[in-house]
Amino acid sequence: MQNNRTFHLVDWRGDFIREIGLFLADRDPRNVSVVFPHRRPALYLKRFFATEPGLDRPRMLPEMLSFEELVAKLRRGLEAKPLKPARKLDQAALLYDIAVRLRSDQGGLLAELPLERERFLPWGLRLASLLEELLRQGIEPGDLRHLEGEVIDWAAALLEHLDAFHREYLHGLEERGWSTPGLDCRRVMERLAGNADAALEEILTDRRGRDRREVVCAGFYALSGAEDAIFRTLWERDRLHVFWHSDPALALGGPAHPCTAEHRAWLRDWSARAELHGEQPPRERAPEISFVEGFDLHSQLSALRAELLRDPDAADTSIVLPDEGALLPVLHHLPEHKEVNVSMGYPLERTALYQLVETVLRCRENRDAQGRYYWRDLVELVRHPYLKMLRAEGGAGETKGPGLRQVLFWLENAIRSDEPMQDPTQWIPPYGEAPLDRLQGAEAAAVEALRRELLDACLTGFGRVETLADLAEALQRLAGLLLRAGKHLWKSYVTDAEYLARLLTSVIPQLLDTALSREPLGSGTLFALFRQICRAERVSFEAEPLTGLQVMGVLETRLLRFRRLFVLDAVEERLPGSSPVDPLLPDPLRHLLGLPDARERDNVSAYNFHRLIMGSSQAVLLYQSGVQPGALEGKSVRSRYVEQLLWEKEKELGKLVEPGDGPPLTAIRFRSDPVRHGLAEIRRTPALQALLETRLDEKGLSPSQLERYLLCPKLFFYQYMTPLRPLEEMDEDGDRAEFGTVVHEALRDFLLPHLDAQVGEVDVSSLDAAELARLFETGLSQSAFFPRMPLDSRRALLEAGTLRLRQFLASQGKTRILELERPAQGRIDLDGRTIRLKGQLDRVDRRAEGVVILDYKTGGVKRPRRGFWDDDELWRRIDLADPADRALLPDLQRSARGIQLPAYLRMYLDDRGESPYDAAWVQLAKDGRECCLFPEKWTPEERLEAVREQCSLLLRAVAAHLVGCPSFFPVEGRHCDFCDYRGPCGK
Repeated sequence: MQNNRTFHLVDWRGDFIREIGLFLADRDPRNVSVVFPHRRPALYLKRFFATEPGLDRPRMLPEMLSFEELVAKLRRGLEAKPLKPARKLDQAALLYDIAVRLRSDQGGLLAELPLERERFLPWGLRLASLLEELLRQGIEPGDLRHLEGEVIDWAAALLEHLDAFHREYLHGLEERGWSTPGLDCRRVMERLAGNADAALEEILTDRRGRDRREVVCAGFYALSGAEDAIFRTLWERDRLHVFWHSDPALALGGPAHPCTAEHRAWLRDWSARAELHGEQPPRERAPEISFVEGFDLHSQLSALRAELLRDPDAADTSIVLPDEGALLPVLHHLPEHKEVNVSMGYPLERTALYQLVETVLRCRENRDAQGRYYWRDLVELVRHPYLKMLRAEGGAGETKGPGLRQVLFWLENAIRSDEPMQDPTQWIPPYGEAPLDRLQGAEAAAVEALRRELLDACLTGFGRVETLADLAEALQRLAGLLLRAGKHLWKSYVTDAEYLARLLTSVIPQLLDTALSREPLGSGTLFALFRQICRAERVSFEAEPLTGLQVMGVLETRLLRFRRLFVLDAVEERLPGSSPVDPLLPDPLRHLLGLPDARERDNVSAYNFHRLIMGSSQAVLLYQSGVQPGALEGKSVRSRYVEQLLWEKEKELGKLVEPGDGPPLTAIRFRSDPVRHGLAEIRRTPALQALLETRLDEKGLSPSQLERYLLCPKLFFYQYMTPLRPLEEMDEDGDRAEFGTVVHEALRDFLLPHLDAQVGEVDVSSLDAAELARLFETGLSQSAFFPRMPLDSRRALLEAGTLRLRQFLASQGKTRILELERPAQGRIDLDGRTIRLKGQLDRVDRRAEGVVILDYKTGGVKRPRRGFWDDDELWRRIDLADPADRALLPDLQRSARGIQLPAYLRMYLDDRGESPYDAAWVQLAKDGRECCLFPEKWTPEERLEAVREQCSLLLRAVAAHLVGCPSFFPVEGRHCDFCDYRGPCGK
């Protein structure tokens, strides 16, 4: 073969796989090896040989390898005995032993750091990755000194001895008979430097020992050190064909696209030239590119679905996802009739399976010394969908028995109403009783056995973890339970089955097959290592056949070509994106070792993107422009590659293109109404009206119920006319309602001996504050919520409550206490209907001015707005009491700010026959002072009129609205943020 220093360049508008296939079709396949950057192009090349018209079949295929497979093959030819692949954890353990020796022999920063194995292992994994990259690049590193302040102390200490780590690492691998991909590259490069002909004999000789003359380097872009060494050696011996899929300007002359920078550098380094190969597409052929801007991912998916429905032909169509996390939303939005193949890697740490294991680990991490688990972790565990779908064994070993769903629902309710730290061994489900009355006999026994096995697999098993082998065993037990009790699921949930297979075939073997597997380690280190392993794992989907709609990642599209192309989420943080921050060797320091940095990564990303776009006939680039939530929220920016293509389109059109102008830039806008769609009113049917009237006739109303209706009629409906009840959930900061009850009871018991019937007038401020504090502390200790609170919260609540009660006593004066916690009744007269009004008065005093009703408040207090009692227009509307006046309730809420004290005044007048002088809130949440309902300057006559007339009108107006309004409508406000019925309301 005579290469004439020429590279074959396939125009990136053409079909690279077809041109390679035509090139190979006329050659003896036994004399050719084709090396691709990755495995997937080989599948398309095989399809070419199987489907291309005019080719003789059957036929032999040439050898097709990825570069990793080529290196592994060459390395096997260099070794007489097989080598054991070194696990990441083995590499980290080897580096720890090296660090201990270096600490003793060379000192430096390593001698100043606590070099425990557990603290070093996560850094050892990072150092192993760095050394592997150096080996693949063929770089002999030097020490990086004086980096204190540039990187954190651990990184500076390791980089200070990088040369020694590199040498000792290689020695340790050889001594143990271990191999790694990086070491394979190094050994092959060493052999090439020493005796290239012998080193290449493996690849250049066919199965019958004949010299194979040709190797095709197909579609590489930026070469690593190992790739450059192997391919250059073949090139210099006239054994290599280099095929590019790139900008034809590299061969024709003239300015080439900026993304081909690495190809131009390759030509210079090898002193070669590029020559166009194969059939040339027409020069006027250019992809039809359109742009779609949406606020978020949902709007992009809506546009994607519309495009796919507009042209239902899925042949030769690909959806490209720069963000792997968009895979599942995309699959859910595709038209159902589409034949879909997924070819990409999905991060294991984003899967539902990993979230289950993460929840289990968090349960273990937050466990206290008594072996009890934090209640929120337990709730998250029992709510996991995998566990809810597990079923006990049925007849003949089939999983058709009863499921765990009902028991887990019961467990969730039990956890929410128990203590913050709980012992799962104390859970005893009430089989045969509500809500588990359907589970009895054999079914109950089967479910109970599965429940106990589940607790053992998720909690008890991980509580005994001390080594990596123990962790692997616990994970194996959990996976075995999922396989056995969930075997009816995995055929339907194929992606979830892939996640489970990855855990079993990759993660667990990494934990077991390592020299560290029996070394005792702390649970924090074990779980950190597990998480770091999972962070590097990707679940691969490589579906076949290669027809139908293809969903792919950016890297999986290399060398492939599609007629229709959809690139989703084409924003700057995805294309080119940014690599995760490396705490060991940050990107600005990589050039010190000669490693590729962000510039080369950006070149690779740009080349992959533009090559893919140029090969399509129709490309739709979708991106989002909305604000990204998070601690550093900011507006998404479309990718620089999209900007470049859009700029070229603007030059062609001769004008700037703005979103919403129409093609080529379309903006997706969803309808946005000022009123939330979910907050519908509830129309009153005759049945609902009859139910309401029956309730009013039989039970009457309380001031708090009227207050609730005034706040929001829809809330009144949910709370008092439906069986819906708020989810009972423990409040770690204390139950406010129960705390209020404790305070009320303490004040009642404290003041009870001082009622007017026993002592007459009393100076409340002179009473024993210590006795009140004792009653309050006793009430707290006997309450259900107080013992469940954390110690610091209990002490804070006790001290704050005692202080507020002392302030209350100090703010009191002389008075006659007439009543404590006494019921009172009244009535509201409507046309043709009398509604009973009943409630309980916290305290009634007789003072020099008259009777004063006191209402203790442990929360906030809001007096009526100034001018409320004299607002003639508002009182005219109150007097009319028109149920059709929907604005009356919000206006009353803003002005009166409550109806409870006016109701107490009217009830006292009706029940006791005496008009009170005033009513007041006692502000226990502040300083214990009284906040009066009526203005201070009012005369007794004005107060009497307000009680007899205005309070009566106010109650009548709200009650008439309650009875006669045609619907229970929502009233939005700040109270919605704390409403128990936000879910059913739609808020």
